[in-house]
Amino acid sequence: MLEFHVSQSVILYLCSRGCDTVLGETADPVELFVIDQCEDFDLSAIIRKATVTQKVIPDNWAKLGGLEVSHENDIVDDGKTFFFQHL
Repeated sequence: MLEFHVSQSVILYLCSRGCDTVLGETADPVELFVIDQCEDFDLSAIIRKATVTQKVIPDNWAKLGGLEVSHENDIVDDGKTFFFQHL
């Protein structure tokens, strides 16, 4: 008798925290950077869910003087909420 075990898997785009990049400790602790790599993981490898939002930089950012963009909902470093700016 043949038994088939179907494994549920997911393809993920990997992200890295700013402190793990060349920016080191100067990076925002809740900013993620998308790594140019994706992998196939078994769903059982996921241990918890994170909330990731995109902070959009306005097209006229330079005309605004290149100032830091104010975001309505700044993210609190709770270890499971992050943001990214660029893909």
